[in-house]
Amino acid sequence: QSFGNGKDPSKEPDMRYEEFAIQRDKLVRYESVMILIVGMFFIGWIALNFVGLKDAITKWTNSLRYILRDDDLVVESRFEWLGLTWRATEKTIPLRRITDVRVVQGPILNKFDLYVLQVQTASTGAGMPEAVIWALEDPQGTRDLLIQAVHEIEKS
Repeated sequence: QSFGNGKDPSKEPDMRYEEFAIQRDKLVRYESVMILIVGMFFIGWIALNFVGLKDAITKWTNSLRYILRDDDLVVESRFEWLGLTWRATEKTIPLRRITDVRVVQGPILNKFDLYVLQVQTASTGAGMPEAVIWALEDPQGTRDLLIQAVHEIEKS
């Protein structure tokens, strides 16, 4: 086997030559994983473009509404696909129950300069937020507004 310089390294006396053993059965597993990953992207692309999932996601993002009222926060969304409503939610969160509002940006959201707002209440525990608010124009300003509204409710 020759490399970039055309010489066979196993025939060179001054050159160190060690061939590392490869477990071919593990190599096949890597190949299977790569095929699976490529297949998922391909199937995902087909689902997005030919099965109407892209339109369903667009409708879902257009259905998102976040409304701050005097005493509560309302989060609405609707997911429709193939002519069926798969999930429609309207969650009303009393401002008195809100304990924390976090602006979160993980590595994927960071790549696209996106943030989410996580609204925490005492009843949801530490792991799951009561509501996740996506795609805000001013996430920090919205967080500050929510915190201010919560403090005003607590004073009254």
